Amino acid sequence: MSNIVFDFDGTIADTSFAICEAMERACIRHGAEYVGDKEFSTYIGQDLNVCIAKATTQVLTKPQIDGVARSYRETFKFDLVKPFVGIVEVLQDCIANGDRLSIASSRHIHSLTELLQMNGLSQYFEFVISGDQVSNPKPDAEMLLITADKFQCDAQELIVVGDTKWDMQMAKNAGATGLGVTWGSHEKAMLSDAGAATTFDTPEELQKYFVS
Repeated sequence: MSNIVFDFDGTIADTSFAICEAMERACIRHGAEYVGDKEFSTYIGQDLNVCIAKATTQVLTKPQIDGVARSYRETFKFDLVKPFVGIVEVLQDCIANGDRLSIASSRHIHSLTELLQMNGLSQYFEFVISGDQVSNPKPDAEMLLITADKFQCDAQELIVVGDTKWDMQMAKNAGATGLGVTWGSHEKAMLSDAGAATTFDTPEELQKYFVS
C-alpha cells in the first residue's frame, strides 16, 4: 500500500485553457496588460495571488490584485475542465491496489471540490487539502505534513505526483518522493532539476509504474 498525493491542475485535470482565459479576462477588466498564455501558463500551480502578480508586467496594488482575483473567480468556466485521458484509470488501479489517495492543490477548496464533483472524481480521494487551508503554500511542506498526519504516516512515506517544480520542491522539503508528469505546465528537465525521482510523459506510463 502506498500513500499517494496528487496535484490537481495540470496533473489530474486539464485546466490550463480555462485558467488562462479567466486570467486574461480578469486582467483586461482591471486595466492590467496580460502577459499571454505561453508565459503565464508556466506559473499555474502557485497561489492565486502569486499567479496574478505574474500575469501582468505591471506592479499591482493589493486592491487591484483583490479585484483581479474576484473577476478571475467570476469568469472561470468550470465546464471547460476535464480529466486528462487515462488519469481515471490510474486512480482506479491505485485504489484496486489498496493505495490511499489524496490531493494537495493550490486551488481554493470551493472550486477544487466543485471540479472533483463535476468530473466524478471525489470518490477516489480519502483526503483533500487546498491552498486556502494552509498558511504556507507550495513549495512549503505544510500541505504534506498535514496529509501525513491525516494518513498517520511519516511524510517521507508519501509519494507526490505533480506537473510543476513547486510540487517537486514541496515533496523534497517534506522528505517525500516526487514523481513528475510532463503533460501539465513544466517540462521534464525542470521537474528533474526540482527533485523529481522520475518523470512520466503519459498517464499510461504512470499507471504501469503504480501497478508494477
